[in-house]
Amino acid sequence: MIIRYATIQDLIDFMRDIRPLDKKEAEMSLEYHLESSRLKDLSHALVLVCEDKIMALGGIQDDYRVWCLCTRYVEDKKYTYKFLRAMKRYLNHLLTTVPYLHNYAWKGNPLHIKWLSFMGATFTERTEDSEFIDFYFDGKKGVD
Repeated sequence: MIIRYATIQDLIDFMRDIRPLDKKEAEMSLEYHLESSRLKDLSHALVLVCEDKIMALGGIQDDYRVWCLCTRYVEDKKYTYKFLRAMKRYLNHLLTTVPYLHNYAWKGNPLHIKWLSFMGATFTERTEDSEFIDFYFDGKKGVD
């Protein structure tokens, strides 16, 4: 698996293969409207690629907000554990460069929550919107 900056072709391939629940979650967020033409917002996006398949698209915003959307390939048992191990290694690397990472997840996407738990996220309930749950990764601790 490799992680690299996304190309326009990667974005096209990603949109063709995005997990439906990840797309719905992104569309629910005011910040990541995938149908918009704001390509500049994705200019620093990264892709995780395995065997020429886009597994995930993600990045980090200036306020240490981390985001990641996945394609249907990550649900294939052939790739799931490779994907999770690669993401955990990359997350540990990121946490050596920033004090923390944070964002929120839609509770209606249980696989997203499960994987965040596997990655070692700490969750806190939201008071303003119960459909989402806040999470963070502490840079001082890293992840196991």
